[in-house]
Amino acid sequence: MLGSLAYFFREAAVGLWRHRLMSLVAVATTALALFLLGLGLMAASVLNVLKGQLEQRLEIRVFLADKPVNVLQMQAELQQLPGVARVRFVSRTQALAELAERIGDSEGFLTSLPRNPLPDSFRIVATDSEHIGPLADYIREHYPVQQIIYGREYVDRFRKLVNRMKGVVAAVMGLFALSAGIIIGNTVRLFVTARREEIEIIALMGATRWFVRWPFILEGALLGLGAGVLASGVTWAAESLLLWNMAEFLGPLSLGTSLPIGWISLILAGVGTLTGALGATVTVGRHLRAL
Repeated sequence: MLGSLAYFFREAAVGLWRHRLMSLVAVATTALALFLLGLGLMAASVLNVLKGQLEQRLEIRVFLADKPVNVLQMQAELQQLPGVARVRFVSRTQALAELAERIGDSEGFLTSLPRNPLPDSFRIVATDSEHIGPLADYIREHYPVQQIIYGREYVDRFRKLVNRMKGVVAAVMGLFALSAGIIIGNTVRLFVTARREEIEIIALMGATRWFVRWPFILEGALLGLGAGVLASGVTWAAESLLLWNMAEFLGPLSLGTSLPIGWISLILAGVGTLTGALGATVTVGRHLRAL
């Protein structure tokens, strides 16, 4: 068993070295496809980060009716509702002061009003955007509220946009992964053609088809692994450039200090190895039947 494995790896290494120029071209071409796959993974990570940060900024503003309300009890009940991250009570006095600060009421027009027109309110942050609508409906039915504002149409539009973008990213990533397998499969097919006479001799000596296939499958896997490692390095550099350039563009939003580039690198190496092995398996199987 160990002797066969050693033979397979030795033959794979010899084959790659014998066709080193073709191997380098295959690695570079496949690395480009895997790099684009890595960009897709980065885009998905960016969407998740931005989605989480935007959801933290989405507030349900509950304006209370002009009726006696036990504020502490209501706040405690709201905090216990499923999907609620945090609840803050804003008194009418505090709301008026915030409004004056926001519009720059330096002349004291708002504070000089004979009566504060703003109601008491609660500001509720949900754990994610999917809970906002149901929370607003529940609060409207069970508590004395004057008005609830949260921008239903913007929340729904935002959620649909994120889901569509994720679908597009997933489709594109699948396409690039398939491209990587096809590139490596075609390269291994050329290796098989170049060693046709050697394969025929081994087959005449009684070697099974899988015994003949394994060195080529390992060649495909090694080509994919090399392409994955190369693509990971380029993706790592692209991540630093992305964070640097998007920090100013996003303004109050932030991607943080890093994306999960370590996991992305592992995924690229794994996908490269797997697609390389699968592409080689399919191509070698078809080509050997033609020999």
